[in-house]
Amino acid sequence: WAKLVKEVYDKSLGETYREEDEASKPKQFKEFKAAHLNTGYVLSTIPHGVDFLTGMVDVQGSSFETGIWGWSRRREGWLVDRFSMKQRLGLKDINPGDNLDDWDVLEHILAMTWPLADGSGRHLRIAKLAVDTGGVPGVTENARVWASNLLAAGKCEPWRLMLSKGDAHMKGALYGHVNKIKEDKGGRELPVPVLEGVVNVSEVKHSMANPYAVAEPGPNFIHLPKHLHDKYTKELISETLINGLWYKTGGNNETWDTLVMSEVARALLAPENAGIDWVHDRPVWAVPFIPSSQTDADSDNQREERDFFSRLSRVNKGP
Repeated sequence: WAKLVKEVYDKSLGETYREEDEASKPKQFKEFKAAHLNTGYVLSTIPHGVDFLTGMVDVQGSSFETGIWGWSRRREGWLVDRFSMKQRLGLKDINPGDNLDDWDVLEHILAMTWPLADGSGRHLRIAKLAVDTGGVPGVTENARVWASNLLAAGKCEPWRLMLSKGDAHMKGALYGHVNKIKEDKGGRELPVPVLEGVVNVSEVKHSMANPYAVAEPGPNFIHLPKHLHDKYTKELISETLINGLWYKTGGNNETWDTLVMSEVARALLAPENAGIDWVHDRPVWAVPFIPSSQTDADSDNQREERDFFSRLSRVNKGP
């Protein structure tokens, strides 16, 4: 990394790169953590101020890296959950590029709910989940087939799911363009067409860099829960903007990626729309509810489904 940045500074910027920039990373991490730590909530709960949730699944070679972000209607953000899905039930390791069946664990994320921290017993589910379709060979095809099968089975409302692929070099619209996928790789018609967004990730990252410079809670500020593992905090500052381009500074960047694509999902919901009455008629994707597990009308099928997802959660834990 240091060699790459030195080349960028020397050749592109005409400046001399200083090695002490690398040595300043621990200080930058501590300052970032101190500025954004919110001791009023913990991971997997929804703090006061959150109106709705979006999330992103960043597909890796042997895991689904997932981040869930809460948003106010005015674009203030909170990290609500962060976890890795590495195994299926039966302790089978996940391989998203090779095994289509592994993608079924993502139904767990769409079915999950998170409790409001106000003690009311109310929950929210994800309003829109972005699922990565790039990177590892085989992922694009499997993501498309999985999404089509999911939608055809009626297991998810189409507006809650977005397939996404980042393009760091594209020009034009901030949130890119959408492709309608009707066939699989072999030319066979999919059960239902799926939409795949190609996102201008570089420009979205430019817009998301602003929250780090905001000093006080409010629009564009990002909150982090207490007791968040340092690994995830470091992933949020794992890239640096140099001469208009984003470079990894070392280490993983999955949590940062989940924030970027969760922002895209947030923007596509258009919460700032003047036609939304947040006081008297909230959008369906922003209405808290009491989960069925807390009612007497719980069916055998619902209990069985909850038990399945509970067991799936226990085999997929964070660091």
